[in-house]
Amino acid sequence: MDPKGNSDTFSHRIYEVFLRTCTEFENVAKQILKYNKISAIGDGYKMQDYFKLEKDLKLSDYMALNNALGVEIYPFFCLGGAKNYGEVMKNFGSGFWYQAYNEVKHNRSENFKFAKMDNLLSAVGGLAILLFTQYESNAFSPYKEASFYQIDKDGITFSDYTIWGIKKI
Repeated sequence: MDPKGNSDTFSHRIYEVFLRTCTEFENVAKQILKYNKISAIGDGYKMQDYFKLEKDLKLSDYMALNNALGVEIYPFFCLGGAKNYGEVMKNFGSGFWYQAYNEVKHNRSENFKFAKMDNLLSAVGGLAILLFTQYESNAFSPYKEASFYQIDKDGITFSDYTIWGIKKI
């Protein structure tokens, strides 16, 4: 499905991939926090904890580009300048893909509409950016002794092993 013109399309398949992508985002974020000895605020890691990654990784300073689909994604735009996750929630609510994921996960019958193409692309782009900011080009080719990637004339970093490009904005 072409994402252009279908950003609000939702389906069971999009729901499935959206949940899998977001749980992988959570897994990677938790591992980064644990590795850096950053404790959870409460019982278990949640988005308020993942928000701490913005301080060090500057996730909001990156965009993801998918040349195959012809889309640019700014999955963390709402984190930039926010003091805490509560502020993000107040300003964006379910307009932020991660909050939309939580709303779908906890009440699918009421919030299935949030399992839409736009949120899925933002989640995939967000995961790609998180991996890139932590592991750089090795995120997409971890088992290679040498990683082949290039930076094009627009400053977008592409790897030979993915259709995603990452750019610092």
